[in-house]
Order: sequence, then C-alpha cells, then structure tokens
Amino acid sequence: MFLPVFAERFDIVEVEVLFLREFVSPGLWDLSSIGLVTQTPCCVSIARLDCIGLADERVFELAGRHFQAFFYFITYNHAQNRGWWWKGMFAQILAVSKPDWGNHLAMAFMRETRHWDHRVLAITAEEHFKLVIRKHLTQDVWSLAVEWNESFRVFAACGEEAPLRAFVDALPSLQLQTISQNSNSGLAARTEKKLNDEDDVLFAQAPSDAVTAAR
Repeated sequence: MFLPVFAERFDIVEVEVLFLREFVSPGLWDLSSIGLVTQTPCCVSIARLDCIGLADERVFELAGRHFQAFFYFITYNHAQNRGWWWKGMFAQILAVSKPDWGNHLAMAFMRETRHWDHRVLAITAEEHFKLVIRKHLTQDVWSLAVEWNESFRVFAACGEEAPLRAFVDALPSLQLQTISQNSNSGLAARTEKKLNDEDDVLFAQAPSDAVTAAR
C-alpha cells in the first residue's frame, strides 16, 4: 500500500545483493526491539519488466513494489518474523528513459544522494536490473532508485514529511520551452540530455565502510 504522494510538481531473475546494511535507526518506528538483519550477500527473486510504452503511474507502482520489498528485507526482524515499511510519505520524483538520464533533475538527485548511507546496492541479470537505497546521514529520508533493462530509471524518496519535502523542493524542475501558445492550447518541449558515463554515479560502489560491512 502506497503512502501519500506529495511531489505534485514532478510530473523472475535472481538478484545478487552486493551489500546489505542493517537497519540502524532504533526509535524510527517507536519500536526499540527492531533487530538487525544479515550483512552477508544474499539473493531474492523479483519480476523482470518490459519498459516499452508504460505510463508513469504504472512505472511508479511497479518501482514502489520493488522498493517496498527491499525495505521490508533490510528491516526484517527474525525474532518477530516481520519487516517494516518506511515511516512518513513516499514521493514520486522522476521516471525517465535512457536518452534523458542526464537531465538536470536526474543529475541533481544523483549528486545530492551519492554520499548518503548506502543500505542496498543490487546489480544483476547482466546489469539488466539495478536498485539502490540510501539513507540521509542525519535525517529520516531515504533515496530510492531502480534501473530496468539498461533503458529506464525511476527515482523516488520516502521518509518523514518535513525533511522529505525539503529534499524534494530543493531539486530542480524540468523546464519546458514554449513553442506555440494561444488562448485555447499550447505546445512546449524539452530537449533530452544524454548522461555521460563518467557522470553516472547513481549505482556507484558504496564507500569503504559499507563494502566492509557486507563481507
């Protein structure tokens, strides 16, 4: 079940988890008994996606299920035999195909979240599936991103409402150039921006402490 979405301004393969960080925010759910989960590499099963011609709402729905599954996984408490959802709200930020991975919004998301605490980095199926979850170093805000079939990416975030709104509001909007407009209709467009390989840090390897924790 999705939590409220407020970002109105933004328009079966085996997954090898490269590292999995434990949930280390006691009290976030007002449950002091949340246990730590394994730090060792592991595998889970998910559905593969054909990305052609999907509407944004369907894309975000599927991506949200992927994020929920991994979030449940990293917060799983073996003693209680359950995991948890994120606290607060879920924000849909961007769904974008490969020719436009270098747009200003996608680049800002990568820059802002690159050095957050890595919790999950999953790259598998000959790089046809990638997923990363990071947590803000001081606030209860999580960044979420998934890539399907080396051709489509979905960006989202979740967490407590106030800091989450601040994070989303700080991201740039995608600006359209008006081509024609009259009293009844208009036409606007935006040029796609390719992402250079050297600038692609969305699924960059975790800092050394996260890598060590996975061993």
